[in-house]
Amino acid sequence: MKKYVIFIFALIFMFSFLKGETKMADVTGDGVDDEIKIGEQSVVVINGATGTRHIVVSGEEGLYTVQINDYCSSMQGKEIAIVICPGAACWTEIYGFKINQFKKVSEMLPGIVTLDEEGNLIGYRRHLWEGGQAYVPCPIREEKKLLKALPIKKEIAKTIVIDAGKTKDITYTISGKTLVVCFAAVKEKDVIISLRDEGGSLVASQKINPTTAFIGGGYTPADEEVTLTIDNSYSVITPKVVYYVIDQYEYKPSKEELDAAVRSNMHIVQLSVELYSTENEGVYPRAVSNFLHLLPSSFINPVDPDILPVVDDTKGKPGQVCYIYDSKTGKYKIYGFDADGKRLSLVISNER
Repeated sequence: MKKYVIFIFALIFMFSFLKGETKMADVTGDGVDDEIKIGEQSVVVINGATGTRHIVVSGEEGLYTVQINDYCSSMQGKEIAIVICPGAACWTEIYGFKINQFKKVSEMLPGIVTLDEEGNLIGYRRHLWEGGQAYVPCPIREEKKLLKALPIKKEIAKTIVIDAGKTKDITYTISGKTLVVCFAAVKEKDVIISLRDEGGSLVASQKINPTTAFIGGGYTPADEEVTLTIDNSYSVITPKVVYYVIDQYEYKPSKEELDAAVRSNMHIVQLSVELYSTENEGVYPRAVSNFLHLLPSSFINPVDPDILPVVDDTKGKPGQVCYIYDSKTGKYKIYGFDADGKRLSLVISNER
């Protein structure tokens, strides 16, 4: 599993404006701050450069708050996120400025949309369980200049009781080419939740309480088993009620994400090569077969799991890493190839 931990900001309304406020921000993309007026049921923008008045929404019952941020990469300037709460649940609609007017650049997105530390957009689906309300993260992606919540391929949602002093491992098989989001909430404090991939590598771990949930996940290029561990060993008396959700989302990584995964594989190969050298009195491996046993079991080609992830060659296939050793100089080079089979600019070597 390619680690993809989602971070929730404590200041969820960092960019929020209250109704009745007027704020300044460049939402028309001309480099000049515009005036954004938030009414009871309306949002109006006064262009800072021309003075033109634009009605973004009007007569919107349930208008809760407005956020301004750079949500949509295909737009210039910042976008306006309008949060609507007609009842207990909230939805977000995002508007961007194009062709001299504000147009919707998103579908109805679940919850109040935030950005994680990697700049990924996250919505929140509302779940009800015996502990109250739980807000489970939902990845949002831009497709054809429209922001959409990723469709759920499969969801597992269960409430279990963990006895005092006990630990329980829950293992599920995750389908390939999916983005997995794992969530856990608890009614009582001091429960440790951990997520591990098929090779046993730790993806995320956190001690949770009634106000802090566990959230973690990753991209699985191929089918694999993941294990969610619920640890109540801190308690010698109290059993704990835990609600957990494992969502699998249909997901196609962007070229940038695939390139980053190939570069990560290049560094993993480097670590294995250097470890081999350490174990063999400074001698570097002559071929990939010499250090294959040092690679993690989860090491696969991120572009196509059916293509070998690392080979002895100067010409690689999409997603491959190539290891080249020069027996005359004792030097090696590591190359990587992107989703189109083109060599990445990064070259890793022991040459000084």
